[in-house]
Amino acid sequence: MFSNSWHASRLLINYLGIPYKTRWLSYPDIEPTFKELGIPPSLIKPDGSGHYSCPSITDHTPSGPNHVTDSAVIADYLVANYPRTDKPPVFPTGTKAAIKLLTDDLFNNLISAFVKLVLPMVPKLLDPRSAEYFHYTRAIRYGKPLDQLYPAGPERDAVWASLKAYFDRLASIYDQNDESDVFFLGDHITYADIFLASAFIWAKTIPSDRDGPDVNCVWDKIKGWNGGRWERFMHEFDSYLQVY
Repeated sequence: MFSNSWHASRLLINYLGIPYKTRWLSYPDIEPTFKELGIPPSLIKPDGSGHYSCPSITDHTPSGPNHVTDSAVIADYLVANYPRTDKPPVFPTGTKAAIKLLTDDLFNNLISAFVKLVLPMVPKLLDPRSAEYFHYTRAIRYGKPLDQLYPAGPERDAVWASLKAYFDRLASIYDQNDESDVFFLGDHITYADIFLASAFIWAKTIPSDRDGPDVNCVWDKIKGWNGGRWERFMHEFDSYLQVY
């Protein structure tokens, strides 16, 4: 399972220092496995059926297992139940609305570009059953085969230009923190930064061979923008990248 949301939950769990074990599933196995474990759907479709998605966590508490789905809901649950007092909070008092504004802005702007530049390459990292499932379901969702989602020629150039313009604007927002401009709120990691880092990890993990010989993934272009700011930003997460 490779997604921005999964990386966001993983980074947060690692930042909070919570012991965990990852269970890997092929895409077609998510729904039957979740039903078997009692994990509820993340949403109900118009036809009344459930949509089951990752990331989902099961917290084995003394009173029984708590199942939590969706990265934003998972973040609220973990912060409430596993606060870490030796590190600054990822939702400092009075900042949750501002953090949500930024994460919504990141999602709306990055996803529109990443759906075209990153998503079509995802099947390269999947097992055959998952790759077939991914091709089929995304063709339905986006109204065209994955191979046709990736733009070519001037359209591709326009997507890259739009993405670069967005990161220029984002850098100008981070610059408002003056000397403490590494993170969204200054000198320590918040959930806004975790969300942004998770998007970068996704852009780095998924291979791409469509933007020149020196570009092995979308991250290869992004990391050099804005004076290398985003590569320096990602080094702050080096100790939270492990997978258990």
